[in-house]
Amino acid sequence: MFIFNLIYILLFIRISLTEYVDYQKTSILAASNDSLLWGTYRPNLYFGTRPRLPESLLTGLIWFGIENASSFSQIRHACDQGDGLDEYSFKKHDGRNFAIQTLSDSKNNIKLKTELLKNSGGGHGGDWAVRISGTPINNNKPSGISFLYYFGLEGDGSIELTNPLDEMGLDTQVELKGETPDLGQFSIILKEDPNNRMPSNVHSKASELADLSKIHYWGRLVPDGDIWRAKELLQGHLISKYQNIIKNPETKSIPPPKYLFALKNEVKENSNFFIFQKMIEGPFQFDIIFQSNSSPIHLDSESLTSGLKSKSQEFDQRFEKTFGLREKGFNDSQIYFAQTIMSNLIGGIGYFYGSSIVDRSFTDSDEDEEEFWTKYREADPRLTPPLALFTATPSRPFFPRGFYWDEGFHQLLIGKWDNDLR
Repeated sequence: MFIFNLIYILLFIRISLTEYVDYQKTSILAASNDSLLWGTYRPNLYFGTRPRLPESLLTGLIWFGIENASSFSQIRHACDQGDGLDEYSFKKHDGRNFAIQTLSDSKNNIKLKTELLKNSGGGHGGDWAVRISGTPINNNKPSGISFLYYFGLEGDGSIELTNPLDEMGLDTQVELKGETPDLGQFSIILKEDPNNRMPSNVHSKASELADLSKIHYWGRLVPDGDIWRAKELLQGHLISKYQNIIKNPETKSIPPPKYLFALKNEVKENSNFFIFQKMIEGPFQFDIIFQSNSSPIHLDSESLTSGLKSKSQEFDQRFEKTFGLREKGFNDSQIYFAQTIMSNLIGGIGYFYGSSIVDRSFTDSDEDEEEFWTKYREADPRLTPPLALFTATPSRPFFPRGFYWDEGFHQLLIGKWDNDLR
């Protein structure tokens, strides 16, 4: 009887421990997935965010110069060596909650910084916030730029601009609300710093063309799968507006670019793509804050400021604890270089979803056989079912997609930093 009871107790303990371990694994996995839902998973862009979901909310940064009309033909959006940027590089990126990137665009005399902070929790990935700031490279030269940020929703759900619409533009804070099956209900705030300086209104028809003190906006219904074409959508709209101004018989002289290339301030019914624009001169700062309604604690501009500072310090401490470079005798510049290398690797991680073209036809011929290269075999490429891919990428401008050959090398460093980053 004693032996029977002992066996029973041991079996009960084993089952209980198994259930506990499974529960722990499930909890850890859920927490990991929650902290990884949102990220800079659009590595081909200078800056953009998206969740690890097939069809959902995509966001991105666009800018161009307004000192001359030719700058419009050099809109910055996707990483392109032809843009001639001096630098675009993540300086710190922990892969989950924090990232800092600097971009130097001497052609437009502007140095940009993008800073990301996330606050996971609540069951829908939590909140995230981005601070985008800029300073002139040379204070003695013009530094006017058109700053734009867009939000596009694909798949099921809705998103709408809640500000009262004004044909002259919006004030210093923009608010969007939306809902999707995977993200739940959410709000987005785009807020500019009160110290931002607009270009001067010097044109005789300035009040009729555009109020440069306002945030300009444009909303359209865009087919699923076309949000990635944000730059082309913007160009099409602004070229159409430009042509209407030029063809207007009342236009006696061509207005400066800052008026020609301002958004029209209109939103079509059922829009799922919104882009916002502010003409800026000199130093500037904008905060973009995504708030999930299920998040227990919301991010705001104040918590973003303090959070970025603490996360930056945590990154430095964790980097030293993981790699011990200072302990090994490396100096500050060498450690900075190492942090930049690792951060750019992690900043190149992307989430992709879609079909691939694969030829799975099989040949058992040996390529060493004499007839191998002369035998004719008709190609049989076929589309695969849609699949998700979460991967590092070899190059943001040249190869911003997964590459099996390189991924093993990527994982050597990523695994050392965060082995659960998957």
